[in-house]
Amino acid sequence: MIIDKEYPSTHSMSTAWYVADEEGNVDIIDIEHNGPVPIGEYHETCVNDIFWQDFSSEGVDTIRNISLLPEQILPMLEPNDEMGDWEIDKNGWHNYEWSDLLFRIDMTKYDVFKKALFLKDHDYSYRPVCLSKEMGLFFADFFDNKLGVDLLVKNNVVLKKYHMPYYETPDEYVEYGEGEIDEEYESLRKNNQKFPVFIFWQGYSPSFRPAVRITAPNRPIRYLYRICL
Repeated sequence: MIIDKEYPSTHSMSTAWYVADEEGNVDIIDIEHNGPVPIGEYHETCVNDIFWQDFSSEGVDTIRNISLLPEQILPMLEPNDEMGDWEIDKNGWHNYEWSDLLFRIDMTKYDVFKKALFLKDHDYSYRPVCLSKEMGLFFADFFDNKLGVDLLVKNNVVLKKYHMPYYETPDEYVEYGEGEIDEEYESLRKNNQKFPVFIFWQGYSPSFRPAVRITAPNRPIRYLYRICL
């Protein structure tokens, strides 16, 4: 472990990595800007990137897989029934209501879903991830993929849309007991709690303060559950 990560212009250089505790629980350590990092290969990243991309395994047809239990998935599922309006500019079509979502699909139409996903290049968005084939649940981004959405709608592929759980860094002073917990903070805490992993966070300054646990899921991912679908 390197105990003092400090680089020039450390703003926006948060670092996150996975660890497994002695009970096999999977934890994410989120170090904001400067602080300790593991010895070896690592890179500046954030909780959302490491959960949706680094933890998932390569799957067939470039759809990644995360093996999650139903009870780990259900807390994530906040319905999003908005269809939104497609708008066009110099960069093409886009619709925020189809950005970074969880989709429950009709698995008999999986091939149509897969075709819709790759009607648009995914270089600048999160890659699609399968959370559970049994539940027909996928994480995907159709923000600028109007052709893909049109194909999904035409074939009645999507059974339900859900908001993607999105991790937000807590207020430093509240977490360290120097402020009052308000409604906005409580909402943020509940949203972070949807992730089925323990998350430990260390703020930017002062760096000598220890990391604090900010999530404690009821059914956390354990190391033995990391199996490709």
